[in-house]
Amino acid sequence: KNKLKIFKNKKNYGIGGSHKIVFNYLIENEFDYCLIIPSSYKGSPNEILKLFCTYQHNNPEVDVFFGKRIFKSHLDLNAKIVQRMSRNVAEPLKHLLSDYKFSDIGSRFILIRVEVLKDLAFKSLSDGSEFNLQLNVLLTEVPDLKIREIELKKWAFSNTDSAKILRYSGKMIKTMTHYGVNKYLFQRSGWRLFNDFPDNIEREFEII
Repeated sequence: KNKLKIFKNKKNYGIGGSHKIVFNYLIENEFDYCLIIPSSYKGSPNEILKLFCTYQHNNPEVDVFFGKRIFKSHLDLNAKIVQRMSRNVAEPLKHLLSDYKFSDIGSRFILIRVEVLKDLAFKSLSDGSEFNLQLNVLLTEVPDLKIREIELKKWAFSNTDSAKILRYSGKMIKTMTHYGVNKYLFQRSGWRLFNDFPDNIEREFEII
């Protein structure tokens, strides 16, 4: 009874801004875990929940679980070229710059211990679609954080096309380059890895 809460923003705060609202709510109300499922996922949320909860129950010491997605594409010649660029440029870049060697650094299937969010500088990440990638990378900066990747079942695949691959690769290259320059050239850390200014925006919402 009354377990489902829907957050209605007063204005469009973007994907990242909406995540920040929920994260703050979970912290303030002392939740234990936060499960993130992308809106593009067409399967059953209950199946995802059951899978992650099973792993969490069997591995209580783990702080963050990332779901490794299974990609499935029917690509034409141009799309295959774009996909190869992604594999040969964007993927090596993320592995070179990130301390944690992700199999799927862009995953938006995440189960995270809320305690981790309390000291994480998530408020100053992008309000846009880059938020998820930035969040994943920022989590790798937390000392002694226990992270585990789990392979999602076949029903959790993502359909994609050349345009999506191109946009994804472009955002990844931009985000990881910004991250690499700030971390290794300017020796920045925390929220300053992705932003030049702290986020002091008050985001208004209601729970319905």
